[in-house]
Amino acid sequence: MNSRERVLAAVARQQPDQTPRAFHGGIDMQQLLPHGSPEQVQQEVRRYCDILGEGGGYILAPAHLFQPDVPPENIVAMYEVG
Repeated sequence: MNSRERVLAAVARQQPDQTPRAFHGGIDMQQLLPHGSPEQVQQEVRRYCDILGEGGGYILAPAHLFQPDVPPENIVAMYEVG
């Protein structure tokens, strides 16, 4: 588990099980979505869904609005996995 995954896992564990929680977004808009391959995007989406979506409550979305420099293939790849 890399440092980014450890931070995500720590955030996911912060709230007690009895408290409803939801996490929204977080998929990298600066490097991954505009410059990564569709396979890299899918790998990162799986990671976020596994870590933040454990037990439900993760809303798959980018960290910000999709920008014009994001290839449509990466947007499709993101939602195919999620």
